Order: sequence, then structure tokens, then C-alpha cells
Amino acid sequence: MKRSNRNLRNNNGSAVSEFGACLAAFFFIAFIPSVNIAAYLAGCYLAEDITGSCADKISKASDKKALSEMVQNMNRRLENGETLAIFKLKAASRPVSVELAVESPEKEHLYDIDNTKTLHLNRTDNLIRYRITTDFVARPFFNLSVVPGIGSVPIIAGPSKITRTIYREIEHPEFLLNTQDSLHAQFTKASR
Repeated sequence: MKRSNRNLRNNNGSAVSEFGACLAAFFFIAFIPSVNIAAYLAGCYLAEDITGSCADKISKASDKKALSEMVQNMNRRLENGETLAIFKLKAASRPVSVELAVESPEKEHLYDIDNTKTLHLNRTDNLIRYRITTDFVARPFFNLSVVPGIGSVPIIAGPSKITRTIYREIEHPEFLLNTQDSLHAQFTKASR
């Protein structure tokens, strides 16, 4: 009788140790990467929300100076953003960029808002809007970069770049217009 109890206890002990090993493998293989993927998805949602909010404000700019100041303030606030750190999201240097997108039937042309050069475009033939782009870097909650096999996967183990682009209509285009109803602005071709 004593031998059978001892064998039972030995079998139960090995079952518990096997369960512990399975639980550790589950956390390492499934749960931790899932948390990193969830953090990336939350970062994508937050980046989309920030881009939309910035685009709404930028589209309401009343002149070029206000537009430039607005973009500088947004960049400064996003680079120092503590709320982004909660979601392991970091703004890239100059996270918000604004370009003037001129879409003709043949092609889209992008013009930088910071440089100065006179540009004339006929508004009847072209669709003219702001193109707002934001750049962020999402970092995983758990650093798995040293784990072989998983360490090379960007979203799960290492930082990933999140870039969002939104087009917005210019709500106050009068600062871009001259008397011939063509666009007359201080823009140069963007470097992108």
C-alpha cells in the first residue's frame, strides 16, 4: 500500500512540473508576443488619431506664418509627449510634416511649405490640398530582440516605424490666391 501512494505522488509531481514547463512555454511563445502585437496595434490607432487631429488643425490655418508656427508647435509637443510613452510610442524627429499636394489629371506634385519660391497653378485644372504626414516609432513592451528566431521580427521583437498620411482640403485658401484665380504661394518642390 505504501508503494502505490509513493508512485502516485511521484506521478503527480511530474505532472505539475510538466504543467509549469508548458505554462512557461505558453507565456514565452504566445502571450508575450501577443502583448507586443497589441501594443503595436494600440500605437497604430493612436498615430492615426494624432494624425487626424493634426490634419484638422492644419487645414484651418489662415496664413502661411500661422501654418508654420502650428507645425512647429505640434512637432515640439509630440517630441516631448509623455502620453505617447505609455503606449511605447515615440515621435520621430520632426514627426509632423505638411506639404501642398497639387493633383493634376496626370500626376501629383508635392510642394514644401517651409522653403520659398513663387508658384502659379491654375485651380480649375488641379486639386490642391494639404498632405499631412506623421512619423512615429512603436517599441515593444517586452524586448525579445535577443531571442533567436523571434529577435528579427520587427513588430514582436524590435521597434517598428508607423507613418500615417492624410489629405485635407485647405479651408482658407485665400492666402494662396492672387487676382487671376490661380494659386500664388511661396512653395518649393518637396524633397520627397
